[in-house]
Amino acid sequence: MVSAGEPVKEWAKPNVGRSYPVRVPQTSDEFASGTLGLQWQWHANPREAWYSLAAAPGMLRLNAVQTLTQNGNLWFVPNLLLQKFPAPSFTATTKIVFHPQLVGEKSGLVVMGRTWGFIALTKTAAGLQVGMYTGTYGRGTDATRLITSVDVSGDSCYLEVDVAEGRVSTFSYSLDGRSYRPLGDRFRRRRARGSAPRWGYSP
Repeated sequence: MVSAGEPVKEWAKPNVGRSYPVRVPQTSDEFASGTLGLQWQWHANPREAWYSLAAAPGMLRLNAVQTLTQNGNLWFVPNLLLQKFPAPSFTATTKIVFHPQLVGEKSGLVVMGRTWGFIALTKTAAGLQVGMYTGTYGRGTDATRLITSVDVSGDSCYLEVDVAEGRVSTFSYSLDGRSYRPLGDRFRRRRARGSAPRWGYSP
């Protein structure tokens, strides 16, 4: 017995009058199109000023946005570009070219739920560093913690997250796109009630 509005794991495919090939939702994205792929979703109602696909063709440009609410708690940050987990286990890799203007600006790769973990490039008073952070939902407070960080040179870095079954994620970074170094602790995400697990970009 299935209650109205409740999802089911299996169900008969409806008869739509003809046969269609099985399609797999898009996961990889080279940002070569003029629009974002359908797999992406913003953490809140989007604004055009947050990003551009035309400023640097073949790349996604994410603009820095100052967070004015909840002391920077990532749960309330609207300009996270996310997508639902494509499988129980997977690896996501991206190259970030970072041009910050102010100390404290960050951009990175996030695994988002009621608790979250992310790896990000950050501008400090001494230069750039790549760090691994964790955080948890809290009203009026920012519980984000820097777990560990290393100084880096240059303006680009490859970031990677390996998601294993059991909601465990491991973050890594590379300066050349070939040799990756794990950074920080293994992160176990706690899902937000009524929300699917997501990963994506944290500008």
